[in-house]
Amino acid sequence: MPKAALPCFNSTAIEHCIVNIKNLSENFLYANDDCFFWNEITPDFFFDKEGKVICHFHKPIKNRQYKHMYGSQVINAYKLILHKFGHCTKYFPHHSIDAYKKSSLKKCQNLFNEQIKKSIYSSIRSPMDIQRVIYSYFMVENNFGIPYVHKNFLFKKFDNVYVNLKINKMKKLLKQKSPIICINDGRKSTFEDREYMVNLLESKFPQKSQFER
Repeated sequence: MPKAALPCFNSTAIEHCIVNIKNLSENFLYANDDCFFWNEITPDFFFDKEGKVICHFHKPIKNRQYKHMYGSQVINAYKLILHKFGHCTKYFPHHSIDAYKKSSLKKCQNLFNEQIKKSIYSSIRSPMDIQRVIYSYFMVENNFGIPYVHKNFLFKKFDNVYVNLKINKMKKLLKQKSPIICINDGRKSTFEDREYMVNLLESKFPQKSQFER
């Protein structure tokens, strides 16, 4: 991140600077810390045979004002693309592991330099920020990406599963066939729920990766 943008407590701002990582590959994946590779997954989940990015979208954007910050940030991105290209995929992004092209991110940032720069220098998260879905929208409109819309079905054989941290729901996770899941620690989660989650993860992933200490 630019030194003048530090210190930063805004994940939205940080995400706009991923493209600056040294030696970042042209094609790369990005995920927040609540997303897991749960079962075997193949490259065609993220890229088609021509190398285009599969952009995963969720529920449709409705013609109303969103009061929550996340919704406002997505709408900001949507409106920028819509105004520039006359069309934009009218869906919210899935909270998943997302694929990107570094060159596309740079082109998008050059095109919307002023707006994205404001988000980068926003040290505290704001409803005026631009959510990173702008890069997925941009890739779709410029034929670098393909939109794939799917709903969220909990505990079904689907692309993404979202689980609140409760024992009665987590018991079904080991049988879950989805390649990616998202696990959230909810306000009603208890110490026993969290302890169960630790044991479940140790059962699912008994061997440490090379990156763990």
